[in-house]
Amino acid sequence: MCVCVDRWGQDFETRLHSINVLSYGLEQVSSEGEKKTYLFKDMDSVIDLTEGVDSQTFCIKMKATERLHTYRHPEKPRIVSRIVENASQFVGLGVSTLNKDWRIEDVMENRLGIYAGDQHLTSLSEFPVQDVKRQRVLLCLSETCLVERDTGTYLVKSLHGLSSVFGLIRCEDDSQAIKVELTSGQVRTYFSTERDSLLSSLMDGARAAGNCAVCVKSRGTPQGKRWGPVAGPVDEKVESMFLKFIHQPPPNWSFSELMIRFNANVQYSGLIHSTTANVRANLQLISCSL
Repeated sequence: MCVCVDRWGQDFETRLHSINVLSYGLEQVSSEGEKKTYLFKDMDSVIDLTEGVDSQTFCIKMKATERLHTYRHPEKPRIVSRIVENASQFVGLGVSTLNKDWRIEDVMENRLGIYAGDQHLTSLSEFPVQDVKRQRVLLCLSETCLVERDTGTYLVKSLHGLSSVFGLIRCEDDSQAIKVELTSGQVRTYFSTERDSLLSSLMDGARAAGNCAVCVKSRGTPQGKRWGPVAGPVDEKVESMFLKFIHQPPPNWSFSELMIRFNANVQYSGLIHSTTANVRANLQLISCSL
């Protein structure tokens, strides 16, 4: 059944082929077959707009950014019920339902969440790039956000906080390609003839926004070799263990493999738990072995 979704900053709707409530999230399928999934772990609540807009409209409110994803579907009650049920049954998370007396203007005003202010949307630098579909977009850097804008209308297509950038990848197999790893698990791909200048600006912008852990790499982060999600740093035991591995590597691990695993787990900005006596002792052992 056809679904309507409101796009970023636009005053018109886009029709989707379908939306599917999965065991781990809400999947939307475009008319071209492109799929995008919003995970239950990232959802804060489902907002029912029965009183303010119409009986078929509801919003998905995300946790970190308070971003609103607005849909219109004739089977809204069943979809909302399935979201709440599946989140609880399969993921063990409670997604609440809220009733809001909002007009469509209120939805548009609040749809960007915490990034709705001018300081988050006003561009400090702009780069004409191509996205993964090789479509032209304008990649803009504000004080706090990485913003994709349509080159023709200048409307916002996507927005990500610079504090959520996990890593920058300078691809080896394409002289124009870069990838931006996000703490949500997404990887955004862009192609630019000014790749090094773009990477430099992204690095400066992320660090100015307080994200000192970002760095430029030639390869993506091996998720299977990381002892924790990219959304947060690993704990003290993991850092201490990898320091011990540098002094005494596990069997069958080459030095290259050890460094790949170490860099996948320890932030570029350095050790976070380096003040404990255990870590200081490991550093002494490493210095003595060199």
